[in-house]
Amino acid sequence: MCREPIIKTSIKRPFSRLLLVFLALVTITGCATHHSSLSNGYKVTNEGVYWSEYSVLSKKNKLKKIFNSDQDTFQVIKQPKKYRKELAKDKRYVYRKGFPIPFADPNSFISIGSNYSRDSEFVYFKGDRVTGIKSSDFKVLEDSIVSSYGKTSKFGIYKNIPFELCESDSFKHEKQFSDSWSLDSQCAYYKGHKLSEIDRNTFKILSYYFSKDSNTVFFKDKPIIDADPNTFVSLNYSMSSDVVVAKDVNNCWNRNAEMINCISKRKIKRGKAIAFMNAQELKSATHSLVASFFEKRSNSEKKALRNHEKAVLTVLSEYDSLLLKNDDIPSINLSNLKSGFSVTLKSTVKSPIGAVDKITYVFRKKENENIYFDVFNTQVRGVLTEIRNLKGRIIQEASISKYSSSQNLYTSETCRFESGECIESYTRLSLKTGTTFKSTRQVKNEYQGGVWINSVTNENKNEKYNIKSKTIYDSYGFPIYKIIFNGRSLDNEYISIR
Repeated sequence: MCREPIIKTSIKRPFSRLLLVFLALVTITGCATHHSSLSNGYKVTNEGVYWSEYSVLSKKNKLKKIFNSDQDTFQVIKQPKKYRKELAKDKRYVYRKGFPIPFADPNSFISIGSNYSRDSEFVYFKGDRVTGIKSSDFKVLEDSIVSSYGKTSKFGIYKNIPFELCESDSFKHEKQFSDSWSLDSQCAYYKGHKLSEIDRNTFKILSYYFSKDSNTVFFKDKPIIDADPNTFVSLNYSMSSDVVVAKDVNNCWNRNAEMINCISKRKIKRGKAIAFMNAQELKSATHSLVASFFEKRSNSEKKALRNHEKAVLTVLSEYDSLLLKNDDIPSINLSNLKSGFSVTLKSTVKSPIGAVDKITYVFRKKENENIYFDVFNTQVRGVLTEIRNLKGRIIQEASISKYSSSQNLYTSETCRFESGECIESYTRLSLKTGTTFKSTRQVKNEYQGGVWINSVTNENKNEKYNIKSKTIYDSYGFPIYKIIFNGRSLDNEYISIR
């Protein structure tokens, strides 16, 4: 069954609105033209396993190969009929839309809703593990295309975010307001964020964003200081910021809870006029304005570039006891790593569609004095393999970039911790094209007070690039923080989730 597209009204930027309109038209066109043989799903052939994805532009299905999958044991996981067949598994991994789910156990993994699934130990939302939640204690409250809530004996769960409850037995999701609100007998929550100091007996939800009790009016989970709860009412919602969507006896507010003139609909400026500010007040106001401006910018690549020096200093300070220093390299020892060891790097950049969001390294096995890691990321369909020797030197690398991902098998150890200049020789398997070729590249490393500065240049005809990076490693040689530059532009920035 092809459903009508649902357009949420919380999109603020004009470009985002246009994008939603385009997607809606694309969805409608797809609904009118596609049939069952062109729907999304999995395809198993002698050459491998593929995720088949329908393109409304070409009106054809495109096959995306699932790297390192096992076609002999591959099977689609049973889901309720109203949900698409997005989940599958083989003897080693579980997949959603062809992307492997880190930590998921294929032997016990089952779907329990539109977005939630579980195995014998953990709960998953789409392709993410819900941290700190055991599957035996989890109950689904609501799980649809617009809203997902669950709970345990101690926590509420909004999508994949656990939050502590005041009283678990009475916790419920208020369905009439989409995914906005949930309540228990003592507290109220907006998308998993608890509202502070409410009078639960008089608390009332007014709309998707506004609520109040006898003392305070709230916008989402924040109080509106100047609002009168006795006369405050929520009106019809509007996408425009110059339309009154809420008012009390004295004031009016727009969709962002900004006070506007009830007649002219213009924003009301608060605070002292610039002409009457002293030097310190003017400086403070300027800093606040600049901070607000940058906070609202959507181009987080520039934000990462601007703030990375501060990020480096923060990581060096907070993780001092875990840092790999130059003198510690001979002491790296991976022999004591055990099953369950993992490292996850999360991108700080609001990346364009298709870019890497997370990279997860999971210990798989120890064999012939080498350690094998499964490497999951949100760009590659399938699981990469990285091999390191017991001294932490990389023999086979899972190379991940928002431009292209590959597996590189090195002729000798990498130059990663070699100071000065050296040459790396390797065989590269491109996951995008499926081709294999031999290559060399020039590497220059420099160590500066806990930070490894790396420059890699390749002038071969098959691949040309000039990549620079700054990395802070832990005692095992895994990144705690890493920022990567491709030429003059930012490739990505990662921080380890600890």
